[in-house]
Amino acid sequence: LRHTRSEVRLYSHGFKAELISKDPYWTALREYLRDEHKQLKVLVETEDYAEEAPMRLLREMKAQRIDKNSIIVKVIMPEDHERICEKFGDIHCNFGVFDNEKFRYEYDPEDYKAYGSFNRPDDCKIFTELFDSSFANSVRQIV
Repeated sequence: LRHTRSEVRLYSHGFKAELISKDPYWTALREYLRDEHKQLKVLVETEDYAEEAPMRLLREMKAQRIDKNSIIVKVIMPEDHERICEKFGDIHCNFGVFDNEKFRYEYDPEDYKAYGSFNRPDDCKIFTELFDSSFANSVRQIV
């Protein structure tokens, strides 16, 4: 997040406080959101964590912004979740795309096992296309 210039797309189980609210992630997220020109789109599998600190932070920061579409959280449709699982061969995964050039893919989110790159726009395109189509299909916005 610290090196992201304009846009982050995050796909996760629920944007859970147990992970998000720990430093250095928590501090980096708060700093990122302070810049009104930066966008954050989050796609979650469940609303179970909608009242926890990370989602409350997103709602608070969104309320302060002029562009209310610069922070959005949606719930993924089951068919899009299945499509992501099929694409990567994992039952459960998390990923983030940063400025269309950096990514992090967690193939084992429970143990934080992941891989990523800071200079792979072609790989980022795969994640971005999956994310954007799933985000557009979602009918449930929670932030």
